[in-house]
Parts: sequence; structure tokens; C-alpha cells
Amino acid sequence: MNMMDLFLSSNIAGGVWLSLKLGLATILEKLFDLTLAIGIPNYALAIIIFTLVIKLVLFPLSIKQLRSMRQMQNLQPKIKELEAKYGKQNTQKKQEETMKLYKENNVNPMSGCLPLLIQMPILFALFQVLRDFVPANPQYYKLWWLGNLSNPDPTWALAIIVAAASFFMQYVSTTNKNDTMQKTMLYMMPIMFGWMARSFPAGLSIYWTFFSLFGVVQQLVINQMMKKEEAAAKAKEEAKGEKQEKDSAFLIEMSTEKVVDGAGKKERSAADGSKSKPINKTQKKKKK
Repeated sequence: MNMMDLFLSSNIAGGVWLSLKLGLATILEKLFDLTLAIGIPNYALAIIIFTLVIKLVLFPLSIKQLRSMRQMQNLQPKIKELEAKYGKQNTQKKQEETMKLYKENNVNPMSGCLPLLIQMPILFALFQVLRDFVPANPQYYKLWWLGNLSNPDPTWALAIIVAAASFFMQYVSTTNKNDTMQKTMLYMMPIMFGWMARSFPAGLSIYWTFFSLFGVVQQLVINQMMKKEEAAAKAKEEAKGEKQEKDSAFLIEMSTEKVVDGAGKKERSAADGSKSKPINKTQKKKKK
């Protein structure tokens, strides 16, 4: 018995898991009613709408994830300096300094994992729901060559589509394509998801395909938002720098004027002093 079985075997965890699965099944039926109301009754469309809802719910977390990734990327040069400074001899000090660096820059390394942690239980629950799902309207529980959305696609076509959609999602999400780790993930993750999709219920493969495609659109939108924010921050920094330069120039100019005024006052004082200097007796005799 693995850890997941042990977890689900407990009464509390089993009850929560069952509630989650029943909730997802109910949502799918409600979304199917929506497709019926708009005149396109199909459970595959209901799954696609469900995917869009999940993406919209996770959108704020996705923005936070991308910001965290960008911040981590910007800190990489400093982290490499710490690695070069402490090396393998003093790993504890290196970890302490790294965490201090994260704290000073308000970076949480774990925030990038939050959308994935939320998504995984939904994915596992949806896998079990679609595998055992008994639709209220079974005649609509199919799509094109897929006769039953609870069964895997026998042609592997859907698995290839899953891999391609995952690749596009991974491609637009990769912040540094020259990084060895990110480059490896760019190709390995789509292959892994495509391979697993061979045994997925077709409905789950549809979910993952559109989750990735919606993710591509979402990522492009977030990238544009981040570019605008970075451009605004850069313009603000430049304006701040220009203001500091102007203030410095103003202070220098004021200091120069004070020096000049001080020198002028000294000259005038000296001139006034020489005019008002009393005439001694010798000078008076000469005048006579």
C-alpha cells in the first residue's frame, strides 16, 4: 500500500476525497446543462468550460508565480556569487545568506509551487471522476472519434496533442531558455505528459490539453503585464535618478553662489574698511 492509499484509507481524508469527486461530478453535470442551454450539448465542451473556470481561479496565483520566477532569475548572479564565496565547504552559511538575500528582496522561493499544489488534487480527482463517470446523458459523452470520454484514446492522437500543448505551455513559461535545467524541462515535461496521456481517460486528456492552451494565452497576457510593470518601474527609477541629479546640481549651484556672495561681501567689507580708515597726523601735515 502506497502513501496515497494510506492517506485515502483514513476516514477524514477519504471523506474529503469523496466529497471532492462528487463535487467535480456535479459541476460537470451543471456545465453540461449549460452547454444544453446554449444549444451545443456535449460533455467535452463542459470539460473545456470547467478548465477555463479553473484557469481563471488560478490566475492571481499564476501572476504571483511568474513574479517569483522573474525575481529568482534576477537574483541568480548574486546567488552564484554566494556559491563561489562559500562553495561546498560552508553550505550552512551559504543557505543562511541565500535566505537572507530572499528576505531582503521579498522573494518567496515556494510561491512558484502554489498553483501546482492546488492543481494536482484537482487533476487526480478528475482522473478518478472521469474514469468511473456515469453521465446523465450518455449519448453526449463522446467527441469525434472518441466514443467514450472515460476510455483512453486508442489512436494515441490525443496523447500527441497533449504533448504538443504541454510543449507550447512550457515554452512560453520558460524564463531562461539558455539555462540547462529549464531547457531540459522544456522537452522532458511534454514527453512525460504525452506518455502518461496514453492511459488517461480521454476526458482528462481534453482537460489537460485545454489547460495548457489556456495557459499559453494566460502566460502571454501576464508577460505583457510584467513588461509594462517593468517598463514603468524602470521609468520611475530613471525619473528618480534625474531628480537626484537635478537636486545635486541645484545644491552645487547654491553652494557656488554662497561662496561667490561670501567672497563679494569680504571684498566690499575690505573696501568699506579702507574708506573709513582714520587719517594719522603725518597725513594731516602733508595735507597742510
